[in-house]
Amino acid sequence: CEDEATCGGFSYGLTCERVSGEEIYVPVHWICNGQSGCRDEEDEADCRTDNTSHQTCIQYYRMQIREEEVEVPILDYTRCAAFDVAQEIYPYCKSFLDQTNCNDPNRIGGYCEVGGVLTSISKAMVCYHVDHEEHDDEHDDEHDEEHEEDHKEENEEDHDEEHEDDHSDHGSRRDNDEYHGLCDGNIENICFSPSESCVVHKHKLCDEINDCPDGS
Repeated sequence: CEDEATCGGFSYGLTCERVSGEEIYVPVHWICNGQSGCRDEEDEADCRTDNTSHQTCIQYYRMQIREEEVEVPILDYTRCAAFDVAQEIYPYCKSFLDQTNCNDPNRIGGYCEVGGVLTSISKAMVCYHVDHEEHDDEHDDEHDEEHEEDHKEENEEDHDEEHEDDHSDHGSRRDNDEYHGLCDGNIENICFSPSESCVVHKHKLCDEINDCPDGS
């Protein structure tokens, strides 16, 4: 994840020291998850909400993994972060609101109304639901086999290793059963597949710009 900590002059997540003095990077999806990994708990310091909180959401990790419905503020360094594709993809907000109002203009994938309010959304959300659902069936069998192996290994690990796995191996986007799209009307997922290797949004069709590698 460290390669996504600072991009285009914008920071995502934070760096802190463990109790041991070791410096670690805390990615966005661990911020405000109720489990501090920092000696001074910097990753949990800005997590309270009040009347001055500009925008809030239900923290995804706490809801999916710990079954705690906790409202947290959406912070500048938690907005429009890249998903950790090395693990199962999961966001900061259960509703994916962290993928709106991007600070970095290079991460903006388009504009739409979210809850009746016009806002920018990240490139990661455009055609995201469509693209990943096409691969769900293929992925499910492999995921189940890996889960069984992971479960056996976890039973043999000590408490610290189990805690580390709890951060890294759970909470896929596919587990978010209540997710039906970020934009009102789910318009960011009105996408088409001109070929087997490409998925594009309808607004990018026939715009005289090649978005597919094969030019389809």
